[in-house]
Amino acid sequence: MLLITGTGRSGTSFVAKWFYEMGKIDYDYIWLNEYSAGLEPSDVTRINGAIFIGNDKKYQTEKEIQDAIKKINYRVIKDPLFFYPNVLDYWAKTKKNISILICLRNFEDVYKSRKLKKMNNVHSPQNLTHYNKVFRHTLNKYEIKNQSILFPYFLDNYDEFFDKINLLDSTLNIDYKKGKEKFNLLVNKDLINFK
Repeated sequence: MLLITGTGRSGTSFVAKWFYEMGKIDYDYIWLNEYSAGLEPSDVTRINGAIFIGNDKKYQTEKEIQDAIKKINYRVIKDPLFFYPNVLDYWAKTKKNISILICLRNFEDVYKSRKLKKMNNVHSPQNLTHYNKVFRHTLNKYEIKNQSILFPYFLDNYDEFFDKINLLDSTLNIDYKKGKEKFNLLVNKDLINFK
C-alpha cells in the first residue's frame, strides 16, 4: 500500500492525479476545482479525520478505527491527513507493508497558499514544523519505507519522481514513457501559488 501525503498545498493532488491517469487509483473521490485539489477517498478521509480531529460518532474507539482501517485495501491512497499527528500511527499499527511518498513544501508557502485559497485548518509554519517532527518520529518508530519530493521543484524532474516511486513500490509496474507523457500533460505551473 502506497500512501501519498504532505501538508496539503504541497503537490499531493498533482501526484494523485498522475497515479489516477496511470490507472492506479481505483476509488471514488471528490475534486475541488476552487482549490485545484482532491482525489482523497472519502472513507479514508473520514477515518483519518476521526483520528486527527476526533469528532466522528462512528469512530469513537481505537478498535472501531482499526477495524475500519483493516477494511481499506486500495493500492495507492492520497490523503494529506496522514501527515498530521496520530493518523499515521494508527495506520502503521494496523496495516503492514505500507510505504509513503511525502510531498514537502516550504511551510511558509503552505501557510500562505492555504490562506490565499481561504481554506479551513490553516496551520501556522510553527505548527507544521511540529507536525513534521511527529510525523518523522512515526516513520522511524515503525520503520516505514518513505521517499520525499519537494514541491514545486519535482515538477521539473520526472526522472527523479519516477525513481522515487519505483524505490517505494516497483510492483506498481508503471511504464516510464507513458508516465512521462502523463506527467508532462499534467504539469501546469500557473496553478502554483508562491513559487
